[in-house]
Amino acid sequence: MLYIEKYNGYMADVPNIEFIRCDGTMFAYDELSSASMTAGHNMITITGGQGNFPLAYIDTDSTLEFQFESAEFTQEIFEMANGTTTVEGDFGVYESGRYDVVTGLQITLPFEVQEGSVKIRGLTEASAAATNKFKVTITASAAAVDGSTLIEFYEGDVTVGQTIRVGYKRRVISSAKTPLKTTSTTAKGELYVHWNVFSDGTSCADAAVKGILHLHVYRVRVTALPGFSTSYKQASNVGLTFAAMNPKRGDKAMYDLVFEPMDSNGNIVRKSSAATVDWN
Repeated sequence: MLYIEKYNGYMADVPNIEFIRCDGTMFAYDELSSASMTAGHNMITITGGQGNFPLAYIDTDSTLEFQFESAEFTQEIFEMANGTTTVEGDFGVYESGRYDVVTGLQITLPFEVQEGSVKIRGLTEASAAATNKFKVTITASAAAVDGSTLIEFYEGDVTVGQTIRVGYKRRVISSAKTPLKTTSTTAKGELYVHWNVFSDGTSCADAAVKGILHLHVYRVRVTALPGFSTSYKQASNVGLTFAAMNPKRGDKAMYDLVFEPMDSNGNIVRKSSAATVDWN
């Protein structure tokens, strides 16, 4: 919790974020579980003579990093960070499952698989069931109807009621794919971050939210790509890190912090419509 004395309020929540990628695509995040902004400054020390204290400090470089973790998993965070585009379509994924052999020495998979992709340990696919061989018949998916895959075995290789693990490449219909290529690079753009500033409770006229603190970083680049880990029945987060870059502006601006006040009713305090607007 961070107290802002000038506004008698607290920052006690995670912000909302908008990232405008350099190609103009906007990505928004409003389900964060944590966020942090860290500024750094590096200097070299000049020493000499008979004294014990440094003679001077010389600036070398400054850094600004913004990190966040999101409680909501979306593919767009990988799309955003890698500068790629998610595409819609039908794709294949390889997976496996355990299935029971039924009367007729058969297994039916209730979906379409890729031709030649069925794998069963100890057996091989063939045009007809024979010793150590199985036959696969694929019924393609139709509109609004899933396809199916029939696997037929030879007598003596399996028995009715036996459970067998079957591997296959299943067709995933009308899905989203985020392709990451060997030539993919991390994204660049500008970052907007918005924190609510809450009342400290000293005035009965205060609204719950006294204002919004806005951070605008003119140019950032993703320096830590998104990733996640999962544990059994445990909540997981996905996050990444932005690092500020020199925007090379004529006014030398690097980033801005803007406080937007609210009145006692929780409405944003508006200035005169004739006031000059600084869109930077």
